[in-house]
Amino acid sequence: MHDRQGVSDIKIQRGMRWRLMLGMVGMIVTMVVLLTVLQISAQKDSLNSALASHTFFLEEQLHKKAEKASSQMSGHIERLISTYRLTLANEFIRNVIRDIDDLSYVILMEGGAPKIAIGSDLVDAELRKHILSGDISGLAAKQTEKMHHDFIFADHGFMENVVPIMRHQEQWGVLRLGFSRDELNNNLASSQLRIHQEIKDALFKTSLTSLIFLILGALTVYYFARRWTDPIQKLVHFSNRLASGDFSATAHISTRRDDEIGLLVVSLEDMAASLKQSYAQLEEHSHTLEEKVEKRTHELAEARDKALAATQTKSEFLANMSHEIRTPMNAIIGMAHLAQDMATAAPQRQYLNKILTASENLLKIINDILDFSKVEAGKLVLEATDFQLQETLNHVESIASVQAHQKGLDFAFDSPADLPVLHGDSLRLGQILLNLTTNAVKFTASGHVRITVEVVEKNESTIDLHFSISDSGIGMAEEQMSHLFEAFTQADASTTRNYGGTGLGLAICKQLVDMMQGKIVVESTPNQGSCFHVNIQFGLGNPLFIATKTPSPQTMQSLQGTRLLLVEDYEINQQVAEGLLSKAGVSLHIVDNGKKAVDAVKSEVFDGVLMDMQMPVMGGIEATRLIRADGRFNELPIIAMTANAMPEDRQMCIEAGMNDHLTKPIHPDALYNTLSRWITISAPAITAEPLPMKSPKTNDDIGFSALRGIDISDGLQRVAGDQQLYAAILCKFRHSQADSLQNMQAATVASDFEQAASIAHALIGLAGNIGAKELAAHIRTLEFSFTNGKAIDLPTWQAAEQQLSYIIDSIEPLCETIATTKKTAPATDHAAAKQLITQMRSLLEESDGDAVDLLDELSATLGDHATNQHISMLRQHLSGYDFDAALEDLSAISQLNTNAEE
Repeated sequence: MHDRQGVSDIKIQRGMRWRLMLGMVGMIVTMVVLLTVLQISAQKDSLNSALASHTFFLEEQLHKKAEKASSQMSGHIERLISTYRLTLANEFIRNVIRDIDDLSYVILMEGGAPKIAIGSDLVDAELRKHILSGDISGLAAKQTEKMHHDFIFADHGFMENVVPIMRHQEQWGVLRLGFSRDELNNNLASSQLRIHQEIKDALFKTSLTSLIFLILGALTVYYFARRWTDPIQKLVHFSNRLASGDFSATAHISTRRDDEIGLLVVSLEDMAASLKQSYAQLEEHSHTLEEKVEKRTHELAEARDKALAATQTKSEFLANMSHEIRTPMNAIIGMAHLAQDMATAAPQRQYLNKILTASENLLKIINDILDFSKVEAGKLVLEATDFQLQETLNHVESIASVQAHQKGLDFAFDSPADLPVLHGDSLRLGQILLNLTTNAVKFTASGHVRITVEVVEKNESTIDLHFSISDSGIGMAEEQMSHLFEAFTQADASTTRNYGGTGLGLAICKQLVDMMQGKIVVESTPNQGSCFHVNIQFGLGNPLFIATKTPSPQTMQSLQGTRLLLVEDYEINQQVAEGLLSKAGVSLHIVDNGKKAVDAVKSEVFDGVLMDMQMPVMGGIEATRLIRADGRFNELPIIAMTANAMPEDRQMCIEAGMNDHLTKPIHPDALYNTLSRWITISAPAITAEPLPMKSPKTNDDIGFSALRGIDISDGLQRVAGDQQLYAAILCKFRHSQADSLQNMQAATVASDFEQAASIAHALIGLAGNIGAKELAAHIRTLEFSFTNGKAIDLPTWQAAEQQLSYIIDSIEPLCETIATTKKTAPATDHAAAKQLITQMRSLLEESDGDAVDLLDELSATLGDHATNQHISMLRQHLSGYDFDAALEDLSAISQLNTNAEE
């Protein structure tokens, strides 16, 4: 209550009382300020007028002095000039300067050249230069009549009189008298300061007077305002006490009952008595209502907590169960693939095919449950990258069209041919379209399934696309469509339905479309089919984006003559890259760690760098940062070529300064396309004849059919079909990686998980390069465990051991066959080869293109497979007339020939 009374006091004081005070004070201030302004303005005008008169007087005096001196000196100097007595003129001028105050300098000019220049201000070199040869001198030399002008130099003011000097009735030159205005300017500045000070003094006195009047007026107003507002303030206190429930309060105002305030007091006291009775009843009802509200609020809070806990538990359960089921499912699928490779009988392969089909269907259901749980838990994140929509549509068509054709359906795609590069999540878009398309195929027994893409709207940064998936299937009723996008719900909910499924596919599509800020609707009629409409807005990607596709001969030819630096620590990966790039005519310099890469870039010229991420001594990320720190290499293309395939790994490479990211195992098409996109050859482009392609051989030419656990087609594709290179890589893999799991185990026992992860990381890339996909998948799981400090999954470890052993054992006969073939190969004529090498070196040193005529003879004479790669590089460099690089190749061949001879 006391607080409310205090607030009321403040409001009253800031009301009538303060308004009266502010009004009176405002009037006093206005009057005083107005009088002060008028007084100061008048005084200021008077002082400025006096200053102007004083300034005019001083300048008149200076002009008169200058005019008098000019007239006297010019006449005397004309007489001296007429009698050719310049020496006396010099002495005369010196005497005049000493006698006349403010005369700073005197200059006698003949034509435009000074003959005599005397004065104290001419001592300063800059000022002397300005006066004798600057614009001032040029102006004076042109004068034929008397004149004067003012100028300022380096904060010094001057007034110069110019008088023509005549000799024999013709103008001989001019006499320049320079008077200093500094003293005049100083006097004027002092006068101005004095005026300003007088104005300040007047302002201070006026302000002091105003303050005194303001204080007296405020005290007077406060006194009267207090007398007028005290009764009102007491009434406010009385009202506040009544409002707070003190119905026994009194006004304490000494006044007659018949005046306005007395009548108001009586009325308030009567009201207090009535309020007291009503308040008691209201308080009783209030307590009852408060108890009911508190009880209901508590019940609602408990219900809300239970609902949230149930939702969270369900999402966590679905996520955990999906992961738990995926692990054995992957093992089932993997083992089925292995068994399928080993199975020989037709029934066995038929059973295994059915197991794989059922497993893949089950895995799709599990993936749907996992996606749904991720969305509900808020852990599903959309990516945003550039992509070609046609690639996504091709992927959907490749899967759905097979199912459609098996059912005899008419399956068709209709999309614009000129769609730009899009920016968004192509994976989730493909998931939406594939889910809707396979649903359409599943619920259509005969007729058609059509997918149509249309551009709704396009501007400079975005494009709105409309996707429609229509079918001639069973259709749906209005009631069925109302629950269509609910989780675990299908249009046909009867127990005798003919179509399976979890009821999650459309719910996931709806959630993904909502996350993309899009819209999905359905139109359907029973027994006439359905049409799903999806509208999504995408950003416009980089027009220079090129989707991965099979490189054209022009793409590979464009790389001929390119010189690249390969930074890779594993010999097998070095050999794979060297084999692929040599086919495109790329000259390769190889180093095995980031530190050597930094040194190589600074000492040699490269058209680009292929950089691994994890290497000893220095990794690729640190090496890239060091290279980019040198401004000379800002434009040098650096492309990551690594087994680190996660989005965060790609982002880390881009942030470090790399231009692009290739994931091991390297696909030749992706490698060539990426290089052609980023690499510009530093040397002038030379059209070279493409390398002659070898006739294709079957996989049994060398004995690949005995390999197990390896996708031979994928492995050969990664070395551009070179069977000899692929066989050599397989043998190196067997030699270098047979003990890799034992080394991983030793590092794990020593708690060196970083070393274990490094071994696993290398094995992933190497296994991918030879086509050992399942082994790479197992090792990738182990690497994730090492990196994140999680427990090793024993079944995964055992599967990896079994798979590696299986692969190593199957490669061994191949390596023995290759070794036997090498032993039975015809002997090399080292002496003849040495003679041919000498002849070629002589021709190359003279830049003679006839050296190419000896190449075939040299290749036949060597007959050594070890030199084939260098022969191929030599052929490329000769076709491009790169004689320096050809000499390096020839030196390498010579060294190999010498070593073989010894």
